[in-house]
Amino acid sequence: MALKIAIAGLGITGAYLFRLLRKEGLTPDVYDVTHETVCGIHSCGWGTSLGFKELVKMADLDADDYIISRFDHIRFDDVRLRAEFYTIDKPRFVKALSESAEPKLTPLDPSRYERVIDATGVARAYLPPIQNDLLMNCIQYRVKSDGSNEIVVKIGGIGYAWYFPLGNLTHVGFGSLKEDPGIRVEGKTLAGWDIDQPVCSCRGVVRVSAPSASRPFVMDGPPQVIGVGEAVGCVSPLVGDGIVPGLRSIRILLDNWDDPEGYTEKLLREFSWLDKERKVVEKMAESRPLSILDSRVLLENSRRRMGIRMGVLDVFRMARMYK
Repeated sequence: MALKIAIAGLGITGAYLFRLLRKEGLTPDVYDVTHETVCGIHSCGWGTSLGFKELVKMADLDADDYIISRFDHIRFDDVRLRAEFYTIDKPRFVKALSESAEPKLTPLDPSRYERVIDATGVARAYLPPIQNDLLMNCIQYRVKSDGSNEIVVKIGGIGYAWYFPLGNLTHVGFGSLKEDPGIRVEGKTLAGWDIDQPVCSCRGVVRVSAPSASRPFVMDGPPQVIGVGEAVGCVSPLVGDGIVPGLRSIRILLDNWDDPEGYTEKLLREFSWLDKERKVVEKMAESRPLSILDSRVLLENSRRRMGIRMGVLDVFRMARMYK
């Protein structure tokens, strides 16, 4: 591992890699940009699911220190499903992962390094552009809690609104593949939820292309550039969950640190379920009916992601919500 390494991007994925490399005795240079948000990070979802605790433990941290709330179900409109889900203090978690990092806010000069890790998320700043990239535009708010302690997702069009309790606050947002999410703001409400006097608000973009459509993951150098997390499509096309897939992409990279072909192969194999999910989302976007095989993809993926117990009728009820 004795390379001159730069990590581009200090979100959760880049910060996780930084901490794990430090455990290996390496001190990579870290580059980031100033985020014009109150929370100081690229925001979007503050929720995560199965596998989070185990992955955090690998970084010698206790996930319970960053979990704000735990949930045993999620409500999709009027469909209530058993699930394992958490909301986390995302800024504090990133800060803990990147403790001792001294991020440079100047442009990264790739010629100074042997390996550059592209953890720039949707920007994908150091890898080639993706053909047929699938991007979801989002609008989001943190507001004072109204006392509800339930995860709610409202599906409509090819997009969804979410309500994530964060202790004394709530994270409310809407993401869409087709429309400007701002049109879902009506006066001082979003999807019927109160957003009057928000603590903060911002817009964002989430890549939901899935890994097979986000290649190449590695570009030969010098320097060698390797993508991780959202930069290589490790985000759920259906629900936008990218925290656990992003952290898993780091584990796969470290297991294949000197084998770029092995990294590509194992990343594709690990996240083949996301590729199947993208195909279902594309059918929904085109208002095409779902087949039995499509229903099976959603059933299996929901169990894999959050331990969701979803019946076939639930799948078809949710699919109709997208129309």
